[in-house]
Amino acid sequence: MKRIILSMLCLTACISLMAQNISGKLVDEAQQPLPYANIVLQTVDSAFVTGTTTGEKGEFKLQKIVAGDYRLAISSIGYQSLYLSLQGFERTADVGTLTLADASQELGEVTVTASSRVSRADQKLIFPSKKQISASNNGVDMLRHLMLPRLRVNSMDGSVGMTDGSSVQLCINGRKATKEEVTALLPEEVIRVEFQEDPGLRYGDAGAVINYIVRRYEVGGSFGYNGMQSLKSGFGNHNLTGKVNFKQSEISFYYGNRLQYFNEIWFDKNETFTFEDGSQYHRSQYAEANKKKNLQQWGAVTYNLQETDKYMLNATVGFSHYNDPDLRMKGKLYTEEFPNSVTDREEWNHDRNLSPYLDLYFQKNLKHKQFLALNVVGTYINTKNRSSYTELLSGEPVVDYYSGIRGKKYSLIGEGIYEKAFKDGGKLSAGVRHTQGYTDNDYNGTLQYSSQMKQADTYAYAQYNGKWGKLGYRLGMGVTRSWFQQIG
Repeated sequence: MKRIILSMLCLTACISLMAQNISGKLVDEAQQPLPYANIVLQTVDSAFVTGTTTGEKGEFKLQKIVAGDYRLAISSIGYQSLYLSLQGFERTADVGTLTLADASQELGEVTVTASSRVSRADQKLIFPSKKQISASNNGVDMLRHLMLPRLRVNSMDGSVGMTDGSSVQLCINGRKATKEEVTALLPEEVIRVEFQEDPGLRYGDAGAVINYIVRRYEVGGSFGYNGMQSLKSGFGNHNLTGKVNFKQSEISFYYGNRLQYFNEIWFDKNETFTFEDGSQYHRSQYAEANKKKNLQQWGAVTYNLQETDKYMLNATVGFSHYNDPDLRMKGKLYTEEFPNSVTDREEWNHDRNLSPYLDLYFQKNLKHKQFLALNVVGTYINTKNRSSYTELLSGEPVVDYYSGIRGKKYSLIGEGIYEKAFKDGGKLSAGVRHTQGYTDNDYNGTLQYSSQMKQADTYAYAQYNGKWGKLGYRLGMGVTRSWFQQIG
């Protein structure tokens, strides 16, 4: 009799220690699925255990949960948070369909005080805390507060890269995005950030991919501004964003500019010239410049049409503009070996660049866990540069050079991506990208000529990500073809 009792106790203990699952579905008061909502499992004293987000149909699942006492915290921007007590949890539970009520004002309760991180075999999921969101000015600035490994963020110019020098591909809801689009993101609309290192052949030579999962409102809109301005000088950076949503449609815009104003510019320069016979000339330069302004602008208008879990169409018209107006510098050149020969130096320079573009993107979820994406981008770049350099000795020019360059470049980029997921956790991806470009440059001034360049690049790849037990592996192959022709 004692043996039977001991065996039953042992069996009960073993069952209670086995990892179980928690699943359910989330809807709003209209019984519509709520995608991208935060699902956080906490201990009774609010310590983070694990977390996830709801899928396109509002479904969620937390796996490998050991027996214990828990609290399930469910939240989404624009809705009242919901908390479920899971006291004495010891077996797989389906909490059913849960409803979140609309919030009439901003939620004041914080359920997670630090970033919630979920590590997977291929990526990390980071759920920003309210403290990190409130401390961030935009999507790029948020990355500094998330402190992702090996990531380098420059908040001044909005650049993002890896510490080893490799590039980072930015995405918004799975679509490739520019740093200007990410800078225009409102931090409070970011649900989670997906960070994937060594992403594979789909993203070329990118060292990492950062994908912002951003909440999409059914009806409503938002407007935002962030910027900085020096009170002492003309340095400033300003960004204006806005979006309006109505059912499946969203119209958004952003505009930004960066102004640099230099009231005084001067430089000192020392040079040593060594000739074949061993003799040397030592020359020093001193120059002053007039006031200088540098203005950069960028902006875009986007229309997005999306049906949850089915397709997404995105059309963007944007531009970037760089203008570096007249810079005139005057100074003296002194040669140590000829102290009585002082050369007057004059330099003038002007740069301008304007680039409008059109970006069309379409993605569709197919049956049997298949995914298809098509992207076409057309760009036009118009550049203009004028510069002159003169050295005068006793009023006579010994160096007199003028250059004027006008350039036009047209590019068309097309890309297709196909992916299929398998039941065993494997994923097959394949794609092709083609770039066609044409450049026409005219040079005038001291030298006059023109050149035309044609360029074509094609890249195709296929890759399979699989698992062998707890070991993940990747097999892939990529092929590149480049063609270039120059006339003139």
